[in-house]
Amino acid sequence: MIREYGRDKTSSRHNRWRISYVHDPPRTGDNVNPMANFETRTTTPHDYDVVVIGGGPAGSTVATLLSMWGRRVLLLERDFFPRHHVGESLLPGTEHVLKRLGVYDEVNRAGFTPKYGASYVWGRSRKPWTIYFPEVRSESLAGASRPDHSFQVDRAKFDKILLDHSRDSGVTVSEGCRATGVVRDSQDTTLVNYLDHTQTAQTASCRISVDASGQNSILGKDLRLRRANPSFRNIAVYGYFQGGRTVLDLEPGLNPKNAGNILIVANEAGWIWYIPLEGNRFSVGQVMDAASATEINRVGSKKFLLDNIDATPETAFLLNEARLEPDLIRTESDWSYICRKFHGPGFLLVGDAACFIDPVLSSGVYLAMESALKAALAINTSLGRPELTDQAMQWYEEEYRIVASNFLQMAEHWYAGHSSRKSWFSTARGLIDPNNNLSIRQAFIHLVGGHTGLSGQPDLLPFGGWSPPELETMYANLERVNPGQSKAKRRISKPDPQIIVRNVAESIPHFESGVRYGSYMVERDNSLTPIFQVAHEVHGIVANRFFYQHPGISLILDNIDGKRSVRDIFDELGVQSVGRGQSDVKERQEYVTRVVQDLYARKLLAPEQSRPPKAATGRTSRNVAGQTPPSKTGRNDPCPCGSGRKYKRCHGT
Repeated sequence: MIREYGRDKTSSRHNRWRISYVHDPPRTGDNVNPMANFETRTTTPHDYDVVVIGGGPAGSTVATLLSMWGRRVLLLERDFFPRHHVGESLLPGTEHVLKRLGVYDEVNRAGFTPKYGASYVWGRSRKPWTIYFPEVRSESLAGASRPDHSFQVDRAKFDKILLDHSRDSGVTVSEGCRATGVVRDSQDTTLVNYLDHTQTAQTASCRISVDASGQNSILGKDLRLRRANPSFRNIAVYGYFQGGRTVLDLEPGLNPKNAGNILIVANEAGWIWYIPLEGNRFSVGQVMDAASATEINRVGSKKFLLDNIDATPETAFLLNEARLEPDLIRTESDWSYICRKFHGPGFLLVGDAACFIDPVLSSGVYLAMESALKAALAINTSLGRPELTDQAMQWYEEEYRIVASNFLQMAEHWYAGHSSRKSWFSTARGLIDPNNNLSIRQAFIHLVGGHTGLSGQPDLLPFGGWSPPELETMYANLERVNPGQSKAKRRISKPDPQIIVRNVAESIPHFESGVRYGSYMVERDNSLTPIFQVAHEVHGIVANRFFYQHPGISLILDNIDGKRSVRDIFDELGVQSVGRGQSDVKERQEYVTRVVQDLYARKLLAPEQSRPPKAATGRTSRNVAGQTPPSKTGRNDPCPCGSGRKYKRCHGT
């Protein structure tokens, strides 16, 4: 039995703007505070720093990275590899994780089918349309190349490559071992009980356990953390065929590189995936609502799959000369869920153990490996700097939730978005940092390619052009949209050199609407370090995000109320408490002054706005920006308050 951990009640006031979810309240009957049930005893030094349950892409990734960074890691895998697993279509976004593991070249040599895009028959017409990953420019903001393709992989072979690489990287890999219980033994010790390959009971002590058991979600189920998503109660029936055709036969005008595309075809029952694997082998599956389970049971899974393939013109054409491999018809169900929390005292959930969205966007392996990378950073930080444990684990959970929620919203619009104008691709653009300046098509390719990256760091440069005929085909298949809207660019907010407050210390600042601030974690030397962040949200979307190294600025921002000057706040707080780490009071004052001035220039802070003086008074007054306002102000003149906006847009209203 896996004993439940106590509910994590820690939070940071400076993380408040970053929290994108709310913990569920305690439910009647839940054992939400069972810490008294834990057995406390004196323990010997830990056998391992980390014990990972599950050897799939998530488990092998987090184990390999931690071992490479000098941690002692035990990985427990229930099966013996190679073993079958569905989910063969990878996204280009997995490439950076594979390279970081040092296994990309081996994967590249394994003979997997290269995937340069995806093709769809979805919407009002049956005309196929295609996205092509090389449409994305290869340069990133950092100058590094971006992947233009991924792979369609045999998961038995792919997962074994990753697991063998974990073993070669120093991880203690134990196959044929089934975890039976996880117990928090003391404040810093977790015991993982398991049966080894001889069915002998064993126990391994560690500081942190990682649940990477996939959809089995051992801790997620036993701690009653899983919550099903009612929007995606689907079931899938799938099998493998030899000798099928590729999408080039369906769309002869495509680039030959698109022969490895995944094909998604909507039909009356739901939709079909069609994935070309190596050796002219194809993975084909029918996805539909779970209510179809009755029909599957009535006619049998094999007949159900073949009947739906034959009833779908595109797949019937591609497979009319193919041969179904015998005894390989399988079903999967309950595909969409998310856990209430991804971490707790001494444990972490990664990959499918934490959440699974839907197979329509092929995001499973990407989310597994991306979350494992973030989890490894959080764990390594916790092991090296225990005082940052809560902040690092919170960072991991929020980062994973953000990336997963992007795919969730895209999946929801995939199923319903084609019935409303432009909502599908516009939704994709809304999920991407506006500073990337993407068209709606580019944003869609960006998302479905798995280029989300770390949400707090810059993503890609604006992408290159697109094919107008191809764009028109997309619109025709989804809903007619004004093509001019696809070229609309979001304006990138930059510091305005005209907004200069000459006497920052005497200015009275207030926040612009939608500004949030707080601490944030960034990666340095394979671990996380806190920095300070100020961000501007527009309609719930982060439009601008700026980072500052010094956390001391938060003491100033916490006391900004639009009534006191910066100097008043300094005097009340005590200058010595502002900007910790600076050795000189004057340096601390200058640092905070520069940051406040920068926030003025970025229009995240504004000086207190005073009314323009009346001309009849005859007096010359100065505003907080140190500027002398004109005696008469035209509606198109700069506002005398120093905001930098036109008078009609500011106090002229």
